[in-house]
Amino acid sequence: MAQFTHTFRQGSFVLMLLVGAGLWLGTSKPVQACACDTSKHGNILVWPQAKKNVPLSTKIWVRLPAYNLTLPYEKYSDFQKHPRFWSQRFQQKQMPLLLVHKNKNKYIPVYKTDLALGEWRMSVIQPSANLQPKQTYEVHIQGPGNLFAVLHTFTTGTESTTKDVPPAGVNNARYLWERPYKGACGPQSDYITVDVDANAAKNALFFGVWIADASGKINEKAMPHLVLRPKDGRLFLGKASRCQDRNFIFPKGQTQFTLGIRAGNIAGKWSPTETVTVSAQAMAAPWTWSPGGRVGFWLGLGFVLVLLSVARTWLFQRSSNNLLDDFLTQHDEIQNDMAWIALKQMVQRENGLRRNNFIVFFLQIVISGLGIYVFVKGLSHFSATPQSLSEHYLQAAILVLVLLLNAIIHLFLTFQVRTKRRKIKNFPKSKLFQATSQELLSRW
Repeated sequence: MAQFTHTFRQGSFVLMLLVGAGLWLGTSKPVQACACDTSKHGNILVWPQAKKNVPLSTKIWVRLPAYNLTLPYEKYSDFQKHPRFWSQRFQQKQMPLLLVHKNKNKYIPVYKTDLALGEWRMSVIQPSANLQPKQTYEVHIQGPGNLFAVLHTFTTGTESTTKDVPPAGVNNARYLWERPYKGACGPQSDYITVDVDANAAKNALFFGVWIADASGKINEKAMPHLVLRPKDGRLFLGKASRCQDRNFIFPKGQTQFTLGIRAGNIAGKWSPTETVTVSAQAMAAPWTWSPGGRVGFWLGLGFVLVLLSVARTWLFQRSSNNLLDDFLTQHDEIQNDMAWIALKQMVQRENGLRRNNFIVFFLQIVISGLGIYVFVKGLSHFSATPQSLSEHYLQAAILVLVLLLNAIIHLFLTFQVRTKRRKIKNFPKSKLFQATSQELLSRW
């Protein structure tokens, strides 16, 4: 028995090391080499993207690269007609955007709004009156002196946009923190995905996102905090990888906030507001934990469960085994007062050990239930991200394997203890102690 317990102590220590090493390896898989598409990173985007028959009531929406970055002019193909030397002298936030009536070679009076929620500079140029039909207009970014660059050229049609915008059809808003795509560049980042209606994604030019105030109200008269296009029927708010700018910055100090989302068209018409409430980094929402937080949870859970298993085995099951061995060594029948008193004391002590063993076992069940809850919740939210889902499976599988090994050891010890109990119950007993022994051992 001494050799077995010594071997078990060594085995338990090794198992605890395996939990830590396995969980660490499960979340330290090498990320594929980053291969950012530099031809698209940092490009200026202008809506309307059409060059002909643009509605007369259009607004011009310009998305510029990250607000704190200097415009990259290494290649002329990246931007249209940008003087190279601007790159070292001016940042794009210092450069005004202008709308020019090319046929008359004059600037058009406009209202301009910058939507600067993330690292983007999203500017909205709204002409003070409808544009003239069959005319050509240019969107300029103005540099120092008389220098400028033409960002986009378009020709108007003859009609204004009067169509209503279909509802956004918002559902399934999720806050996640992971690598969103297999092989994505850079560290894991937190982000929000919002599924939108396929018809709205097809017919709307873009979607506007408003952040509710502290009371949960959304100011629909204000311009949206963010304007973006859906990808695969889903809006992406945050930072996908280091190849992209962060288009959304989460409200500080809030684990829950409300977003208003509306589909919009080129004329600035919006569908009715649809709201979604998002939990971010909330304790009750394990899928919103950071990757390091999730690893820490599984490490902590594994350590506690293995520690409790070792405590059960060493403090209670081992003690019960030793107690029964001592009694069996000294007695082989119940024929006198000394044997009866020894049996009674042994049963009382062993019942206390069994009670404590059950309490620790119940605590293990409760903690394991917490692990099951976290696993199931993560399973439902990581279903669309194979990389995070595989890591999720790996972390839980290693813990389950270790607990199964511990369970085998517990079953082995339990079988030993029960065999010895049956042996003691079958001891020869004198008629004087027959009834009292039967009553004592029936509750054992």
